[in-house]
Amino acid sequence: MKLTKKTEQEVKKSGTKLQKLMLKIRQEDYKTAINLWKYFIGHAYYENEKKYILIGYSNLGYSYAMEGNYKKAIDAFEKAIKIKPDYHVAYYNKGKNYRKLKEYQNAIDAFEKAIKIKPDFHEAYYNKGAAYGELKKYQEAINAYKETIKIKPNFHVAYHGIGVAYNKKAIDAKAYYNMGKIYHKLKKYKNAINAFEKAIKINPDFHEAHRNLENALNLFKAINNNH
Repeated sequence: MKLTKKTEQEVKKSGTKLQKLMLKIRQEDYKTAINLWKYFIGHAYYENEKKYILIGYSNLGYSYAMEGNYKKAIDAFEKAIKIKPDYHVAYYNKGKNYRKLKEYQNAIDAFEKAIKIKPDFHEAYYNKGAAYGELKKYQEAINAYKETIKIKPNFHVAYHGIGVAYNKKAIDAKAYYNMGKIYHKLKKYKNAINAFEKAIKINPDFHEAHRNLENALNLFKAINNNH
């Protein structure tokens, strides 16, 4: 990257062109780092150095994220993607920041784009699983964690994720099942049907829920046929 002498002196006071910027990040001085990265990006554009523009936006996004400004972080990563559309790390970082904003479906979409570019990206699969878990889509979470383990068998947090997802899946399915049984006793069969169906959607192998759903459907039909 060819900078003017004045700019070079300002940006590389710590040694290399990037050293001062990276030092600020290591010192967790993100506010200063953000200003320096903006300065760095401006001069990279001036010199038309795409490689350094990409480095700038990636680190600007990281600095915004560490400061807790997740929307600006996403914007920085999107600018990096415009420069390099197959930049899987930028999609991954977008996903992580969407998770911070609790925009879980957007996070999943970003992780999937990262995976499409880099199919062996185990961290993206893991975070995709976590986002599904936060949406209470436990089977999808389990599937994503299993893909993580296929790629990296010693990625231990994925095993933990599977255990948590199975446990939450069982708890939520049981809760809907118990709700269905209460409605059934109250002869509110339509409500019972809805509750049993939700239990089955969470856990398709929940045999008691299937049996009670069939019973509630028969009673609901019988009542309607008699009116």
